[in-house]
Amino acid sequence: METVFFPPSANAESRKENTAERLLSIIIPIYNAEKYLNMCVDSILQQTYRHFELLLVDDGSRDSSPQICDSYERRDPRVRAIHKPNGGCSSARNLGIELSRGELLTFVDSDDYLDPDMYQILLQNLEMTGSDVSACSYRKEKESRTPHITCKPGREAQVRILTDRDIFESIAREENSIEGMVWNKVWRREVIGSHRYRTDVAINDDAVFTWETLRDARQVCYCGLPMYHYVILRTGIVGSSKIENYLKGLHGYEIMMADRDRITETCFANLYRQYIVWNTVIYEQLLGRGTPDPDLSQKIRSNISAGEKYWRLVPLPYRIIAIAIVKNDTLAKCLTRLKMGLKRLRNLLFV
Repeated sequence: METVFFPPSANAESRKENTAERLLSIIIPIYNAEKYLNMCVDSILQQTYRHFELLLVDDGSRDSSPQICDSYERRDPRVRAIHKPNGGCSSARNLGIELSRGELLTFVDSDDYLDPDMYQILLQNLEMTGSDVSACSYRKEKESRTPHITCKPGREAQVRILTDRDIFESIAREENSIEGMVWNKVWRREVIGSHRYRTDVAINDDAVFTWETLRDARQVCYCGLPMYHYVILRTGIVGSSKIENYLKGLHGYEIMMADRDRITETCFANLYRQYIVWNTVIYEQLLGRGTPDPDLSQKIRSNISAGEKYWRLVPLPYRIIAIAIVKNDTLAKCLTRLKMGLKRLRNLLFV
């Protein structure tokens, strides 16, 4: 069920809490982030909600990130610098969860930044609605070292309350929803419980964590204010990942789709649409690698073919390649190589 909310409802009064007294643990996994780390951390230290601890989890960085973390720890008693051997983003976030002290948790990516009132508004919504998780919208921005803050004091937006199957439908949706990211949310520790980021999933591991954790959520609230700034790097994890990580990402979608009995057909269709796109991306990676893998190619073909009823939902460029993969492999290879060539040309022209 989904409702729209401005003031606290009568049934939320019994769960109203003073979140101003609750410690918020902010966890940042860090790996070779020296170019953007200062912008990210400064945006957190400038938050209007002041009662937090900031865990900077350095995941074996080889640049100056460890020194930057240590300098912030010396400057602000709320900051804790944690250093560990490289194990990936999921392991860094998991360590942050284990070492955190707060009743509330949130996550930030080391190349992003926040509006100064983000946590104050998210916690206010959490308190007013008595929800387990409070989420907001976000802005996609091109790579930059200068923050673009546009918030106005005293701003407010409608708060939507989601329960039951609407929670999962909102995760699978790709706009005006809570989505699968972890960084646009504040979580109560009790809803996270024993849930941790999976190491058998990559790239979309945050979406799988959100999905599996919110199975235990009674209620989630969402406001449409874009308070988180998601910075798109020229070379991000998706662009630089090995094919093994793409396969782990495919596994992530399969984990979520295995819950078909507890979600709506619309939600499953949205997941399968994304699953088809992901299969075409892996197909492209196979061609780019230049080493044929007949078994994997057949798996991709079977995955796309099994979702034929959802082909019409796939964005046109991916849909054309997906249908070609099933119907005519030679044509699929030609179209994919053309797409790869155009992508390289675009990167050369717009560097």
